[in-house]
Amino acid sequence: MKKLIMGLVVAAVLMTGPSVFAQSETGAELQAIVAGLRAEHQSLKAQVDAGEITKEEAHAIWQARIKEVRVAKEEHYAARMEKAQARIARISEKNPEVGAKLQTRLDESVAKRAAWKAELGGIREQIKSGEITREQAQEIRAEVRSEQKDYKADLKIKRDQLRAEHEVKKAERKLQKEERRAKRPGTSTGTEAETE
Repeated sequence: MKKLIMGLVVAAVLMTGPSVFAQSETGAELQAIVAGLRAEHQSLKAQVDAGEITKEEAHAIWQARIKEVRVAKEEHYAARMEKAQARIARISEKNPEVGAKLQTRLDESVAKRAAWKAELGGIREQIKSGEITREQAQEIRAEVRSEQKDYKADLKIKRDQLRAEHEVKKAERKLQKEERRAKRPGTSTGTEAETE
């Protein structure tokens, strides 16, 4: 039972992955819920050890809690995706090229997340059917988690590159604007001395 519950905790944490949570109130609330799962796990374990509830009852309670967290996580994710789509739409109005890049990155992230979610869901089914052992499942989950971390690091690098490119273009536009202003007659930074 201990391995089962710990496996479920690991699965829940993997499914909620840190990349899913933003630094928003909802993300912080979800992170607090996930952290609270550990305390609930210990409480259920203590109740089973004391004979207050059976392993089956504890398992049912635990599964209900995990389901609640998954639903909350999915709602949070959907809200984040709506905000991201709205932001991309605003950016696309001003700069279609940047908007297209952002949309591509978002689509890629959504597809990766769906693939990871399907893979982790498949692991649960394989354990239930006896195709793989819990130890094998833990190894697969660790690989998926490692892949998620690598992907998140790559996204951060890409984001930083895009920001740097944006800052360079912004500085170039500002310099061009100042040069145009300087060439106009009658401006304070212009060629007033040259025209006299």
